[in-house]
Amino acid sequence: MGKGDGTHKRRLSQVIKMPLLILDDFGLQALSEVQQADLYQLIVERYEKNSTIITSNRDFDEWPSIFTNPLLGSAALDRLVHRGIQVIVEGGSYRLAEFKKACAKTKKNKQ
Repeated sequence: MGKGDGTHKRRLSQVIKMPLLILDDFGLQALSEVQQADLYQLIVERYEKNSTIITSNRDFDEWPSIFTNPLLGSAALDRLVHRGIQVIVEGGSYRLAEFKKACAKTKKNKQ
């Protein structure tokens, strides 16, 4: 939106300065060249200044493929992992478990 109304630089600056940024479902959708450049700038500017939490269903080895430019991807990931902590959560989807529970309850109520 900021590119269209001339507020892109200001908006990006605001996100860069946030004490904590959470990127949820990282790599779920393909990013345009512009989005990749913005993400790289965001990572570089926040590096060693502000905290960032990233969630992803992708294996860490897949993260570089999010960037079409391998050099850009490598440089971004290098900064993300430096002093980073990886937390791996294993197990089934709680959403799927809730769905199955709701279906079983509905089935039981119909009987």
